[in-house]
Amino acid sequence: MKRFFYILFFALLPTICGAQLDTMHVIDAIMVYPSSQKLKSLGMNVQEIDSAKLQIQSFNSLQSILKNYSHVFVKDYGANYLSTISVRGSNASQVSTMWNGFNLSMLSQSLIDYNLIPNFLIDKMNVQYGGNSAANSTGAIGATINLQSNLQFYRGEFLKLGYQLGSFSAKNKYGQYYYSNNKFVNSTKLVVNKAINNFDFYEKGSALFPKLKLENNQFQQIALLQENNYVIDRRHTIGSGIWWQQTNRQLPPTITSANKNETQIDNHTRAYLHLSGNYGLYQHEAHVAASSEYLQYNNPSLQLIDNYTTNRISLESSHQLNFAKLYINGTAQYNYGQMISKQYTDNPTQHRFAAQLAAAKKMFHQKINTIINIRQEIVNQQLLPFIYSVGTEYQINYHWQLTANINRVFRLPTFNDLFWAGAGNLNLLPEKGVAQEIGINYKVAKKYPHEVYILELGNIASPSKANFGVHIFNRNINNWILWTPDNTSIWRPQNVLAVWSRGLEINATHQFTIKKCNVQYTVLYTYLKSTNEKVNAAMINALHQQLIYTPSHQASLNLDASYKQWQVIYNAQWVSNRFTTSDNNQALPWYTAANLQIRKNANWKKQSITIAAGINNIFNQNYQVIAFRPMPLRNYFLSFNFLLHRQTQKLKI
Repeated sequence: MKRFFYILFFALLPTICGAQLDTMHVIDAIMVYPSSQKLKSLGMNVQEIDSAKLQIQSFNSLQSILKNYSHVFVKDYGANYLSTISVRGSNASQVSTMWNGFNLSMLSQSLIDYNLIPNFLIDKMNVQYGGNSAANSTGAIGATINLQSNLQFYRGEFLKLGYQLGSFSAKNKYGQYYYSNNKFVNSTKLVVNKAINNFDFYEKGSALFPKLKLENNQFQQIALLQENNYVIDRRHTIGSGIWWQQTNRQLPPTITSANKNETQIDNHTRAYLHLSGNYGLYQHEAHVAASSEYLQYNNPSLQLIDNYTTNRISLESSHQLNFAKLYINGTAQYNYGQMISKQYTDNPTQHRFAAQLAAAKKMFHQKINTIINIRQEIVNQQLLPFIYSVGTEYQINYHWQLTANINRVFRLPTFNDLFWAGAGNLNLLPEKGVAQEIGINYKVAKKYPHEVYILELGNIASPSKANFGVHIFNRNINNWILWTPDNTSIWRPQNVLAVWSRGLEINATHQFTIKKCNVQYTVLYTYLKSTNEKVNAAMINALHQQLIYTPSHQASLNLDASYKQWQVIYNAQWVSNRFTTSDNNQALPWYTAANLQIRKNANWKKQSITIAAGINNIFNQNYQVIAFRPMPLRNYFLSFNFLLHRQTQKLKI
């Protein structure tokens, strides 16, 4: 396995090239069709995260984007510490996170720590609510988060540097060199983060008690991402990338714990090679990816050192036919995974074969677009249940659109569930169920006299744009896996729950201009009821109760105002009570977290400098997202961004 990975590593290791930027070459135009990802998610609530938001949050980790700009509930354990998510009542293991088509979720627990993903490494992203296991991967029950690179030709050459100083001795740095012409793209990104994170918090979580200082919370991270894209000829392109990252961090104790010396090391290396061919109506894509992930947990107080190594290989071949009113896509996948740890009874492996077929059809003068996804998988010679999804969109007129989707969802037990020494349960059944959603969307792209805007603020000049959407969802999951103590008091995973999740998501965005000031605001609201509809005898008090750490209400406001070269950004998030016990007798109170940032940009010919200053938790809220895990009080940052850009001539058509 290691030999294979090293060969792939050096095969993909790109060479940074230099060339004259003034030469222009004209190549034949390449036809572009809607992405298969967009078509496969018809009828679902898919939220595109603006690349500008990623750039504004470039010094932070992915959890900050999800927290401020999505319906996702982020389970944040503290500054630079563990951060997982819940979507529509799912747990963290029921969300798939994809990077350029490669699933980042760990085999051990099928989750990912979003504090370990720097925003600067991501160019584009979207959140597909509801998951859609048939279109994406089995395991995508709550949502699928797609992280993508955006390597564009004809962007010229630029150098980007950034440096940020913050409270708690935080020092974050990044840099990018980007070169492109008509046939070749090179992008090299580097991120270096460091913080002591010794912030103050209130003893016992209340402002009535004295302040204490969090100990053992230092964080160090370095990440390197190297990617290339190359046009072989007018029909074929090839891309490659390698992402290496190492994170060393101390694990802070809870408010009630005296253990102050735990540490963790995460070392990830991921690589991919992508080949695409365009033959008019027919398109083909081939994808190979490999990763090696190492985690070491150290607890000197218990004289415990645990090491976990995960090796994975992914192969995929996709074939697509595009007609005027018909789209057909067939995909074959093979995934290999291996876990090495003394905590397992053996070093388990997984061989996973999948065949997926999608067909989309436009009908009734192209007002209705419908897609059917079907998927069949074989895991370690075991045939899994057949899963499907059906989605449709009806364009009533230019402004109004109706959507609907129904899909069967499915998730296998994790390696921890099956093979954990002394506790794993090889008789576990997969989680499975059915999810449905309907939605209505309204958009305004131009200002007409008869249109009604979401908010009218005085003298609004065109152009103006507004979007409004409501999505109602329902999901029933059987065989929900939960770790509970058996009659010998040993915690084991069991299929003990049937969970019913239902609710709605509201999105409202308005963009307008008042004189010379451009304003955009976004309001997101989520109502969620996720309850246990079936429990075992030991959990009878949890019957019909809300799942723990699942807020019933969540809302966020994002306001962005710019005038000339000044920009003000305000984010506020409100989260209702979260129950901490399955019988709903104990709960954490609601909280509001708000951030403010002011940015000033200065341009000189081919270079620009942006200076930003901000306040996090501006109202100095004392709150906990997870019980006994304190969050920082009011804190500050100052950042500098430099861009040197040389633009090539545009392609003449």
